[in-house]
Amino acid sequence: MPKYEPLGLHLAGQDENEVVLPLTAIAVLVDGLPREATKPQFWANAPAHHASRRHSWLDNGYHAFLDRRSASVVFRRVQRANRDGSAWSDEELRACVEAYHRLVNVAPPGTANKTILRNEVLAGPLMGRTAGAYERRMQNITSVLTDLGLQVVPGYPPLRNLGSVKRRVVALVNEVWQRGSVLELPTEDTEASSTRVVAAMDRYEQNPELAPPVGNTEPTKSQVVIARYRRDLNVIGYVLAESQGRCEACNQPAPFLRGDGSPFLEVHHLLPIAQGGPDTCNNAAAVCPNCHRELHHGGNRNRLRQDLIRRIERLEDFGGVDDTSHPEEATGVIPPQLA
Repeated sequence: MPKYEPLGLHLAGQDENEVVLPLTAIAVLVDGLPREATKPQFWANAPAHHASRRHSWLDNGYHAFLDRRSASVVFRRVQRANRDGSAWSDEELRACVEAYHRLVNVAPPGTANKTILRNEVLAGPLMGRTAGAYERRMQNITSVLTDLGLQVVPGYPPLRNLGSVKRRVVALVNEVWQRGSVLELPTEDTEASSTRVVAAMDRYEQNPELAPPVGNTEPTKSQVVIARYRRDLNVIGYVLAESQGRCEACNQPAPFLRGDGSPFLEVHHLLPIAQGGPDTCNNAAAVCPNCHRELHHGGNRNRLRQDLIRRIERLEDFGGVDDTSHPEEATGVIPPQLA
């Protein structure tokens, strides 16, 4: 993988017109930055110079601006002659899903000329998109097919960060793969489970005449082994005390009291520990269960996170990749205030 491709993949999943990333967070994404990264010239937007680096943001519709005072880079969406920075239309998504389906249905799968097919799609429904945008969308489709247990094409490694287009891609896969009568199989994988639920929802929405699923009167149990981080309980206590019983995201009182009489709030890390975030008070907020779920899974989670950082004086922006996974939370084996 080219050195700066992870930065491009991160920006490809953003909905905001402005994304601010500290140099330290970018260094984590790309496995280190040179000393020159502290100079504005390193982040200049001239596409011909150091193209592999600059296209990681240019191909996603952003211009980069170094902010030396905060040691961060501001990626600001710009109007461009092509449509790389615009929302994907249903026609564009369908073209990619159908192209992938064509690749799966050759023998053996993936042996068709990917470049010829890509150029064909870019000259038609995806006119104005770059080859990189097409390739990333095909990787998104790989992740959906993997979650659904379907055949994938070699050469397109899975890229999960679909953002707001996930439901549309899953619905198109259901349609193009003719999965209207296929029941989803259970899985221990939380991300795959989420995708299969979306597929099942689409099936019943599109076919309301279908009979309800039989379900399972005796659900089976599987043993799940998880790794957990040792949390500083003093940080949790301090953040909960600072909140004074109100959600720091929506400013509403805690929804109920615990058995010990304390307000029920959960402590959320703005940059998850699993992504290198510190277990410190300036990276943790006390939030209600609804806001906690929105911070992990909501379409406006990035905006909500930035709003917290702007309003709560103790919080700092540690950057990080937009990631809705929270494996410990999904198991339900840890106290919610530690989630």
